[in-house]
Amino acid sequence: MAEQDDEVMKSWLGKVIAAGPLLGLAWWMYSSLSALEAGTDESVYVWAPVGHLYRHLGFWPAVLFVPGLIVLLLLAALVQFVREERQFRAEVRAFREKRPDEPRR
Repeated sequence: MAEQDDEVMKSWLGKVIAAGPLLGLAWWMYSSLSALEAGTDESVYVWAPVGHLYRHLGFWPAVLFVPGLIVLLLLAALVQFVREERQFRAEVRAFREKRPDEPRR
């Protein structure tokens, strides 16, 4: 049980931690594409999916792609955390029902 809890904790915590480098990537995409839009740079290096979005859909969809990924990642972590919390509470409730002689807090 404890090993499973550790794996779950690492899993959703890993998603939250992964959001940090993605924030850096989002800032890099924004600053690069802003320089391209302003005309300061004639060409920039960006992540391929962002480049395709910029080429086909324009500035804002390309800039908001990585922050959108961050939001999805954090939502996935939140959903996983809430599910595990509910499962934990259900297990505690079941444990308490097996031992009714102890006072509840």
